[in-house]
Amino acid sequence: GTLLMKADSAMYQAKKQGKDQFKFYEQSINDQMVKRLQLQNEIRQGIINKEFEMYYQPQVDMSNGKVIGVEALVRWHHPVLGLLMPGHFIGVAEETGLIIPLGEEILRIACHQCAKWEKQGYHDITMSVNISAKQINKKNIIQDILDIIEETQMRPELLVLEITESIAMENIDTTVEIINCLKEKGITFSMDDFGTGYSSLNYLKNIPVNHLKIDKQFVQSLDQRNFEEIVIKAIIEIAHSMNLLVVAEGIETLAQKEKLIQYQCDLAQGYYFSRPIPRQEVDRNGESPTESTPRMISRVRNTPEPVN
Repeated sequence: GTLLMKADSAMYQAKKQGKDQFKFYEQSINDQMVKRLQLQNEIRQGIINKEFEMYYQPQVDMSNGKVIGVEALVRWHHPVLGLLMPGHFIGVAEETGLIIPLGEEILRIACHQCAKWEKQGYHDITMSVNISAKQINKKNIIQDILDIIEETQMRPELLVLEITESIAMENIDTTVEIINCLKEKGITFSMDDFGTGYSSLNYLKNIPVNHLKIDKQFVQSLDQRNFEEIVIKAIIEIAHSMNLLVVAEGIETLAQKEKLIQYQCDLAQGYYFSRPIPRQEVDRNGESPTESTPRMISRVRNTPEPVN
């Protein structure tokens, strides 16, 4: 049994390194496997124990400085390690298929929060949620999403599902079918991290998304390089010609914001406007103990008006 486990460890490492690899068993590989298995079990338990929480980062309308939506970003309150960012656990969740129950939990929390804000009078605040490749390829994904929307009583028009270029291209026919089916129900789709994957605007003709999200690595280079400016300007112009809304992520400086306004970027998010905020912090700033006022919404709205 132990020998088989060791062989399995070596095989797993060889697979990770690509085809036609071989790997001798090493103790360090076994230690990695043990840690990975432990993390797997902890993620599974964490879902049951409701240890995952969403932080919400505002998305700002560049034409008037108002918050029109938020992106839901997952955090894990690990019982031993404390607050963990997605980089610590999403990879293992993806590899093991745990991203499916975790993704459902993330979507449920986000939809519930959106419905709650709507009931409290914060109308038309959209909720953006990332969807993984394994979720998209799941057999009943359409019904699962619709069930969560119904269960949480969220307006489907407020849900924005973000998929990456690579996910969209992995199984394009299925992806297009899923997108079209959910769009009919009022859900919006956004192409996330645009410019980091296949990077061909050609693909956009085939994938019926509503929004295009420019990756932060382009945005954060705006201060130094002319090339990024040319790329961003071209992406925005082409996206607009295809009737797509353009969202820029990772805005950290006033200069970046002003350039994006100049290029007529529609929406933006980033630390310049607000860091992601936990629900508890949102709730604490309510006008009464029972009312949760999204403080980030009023706070970001008070940022200086854009320079036209």
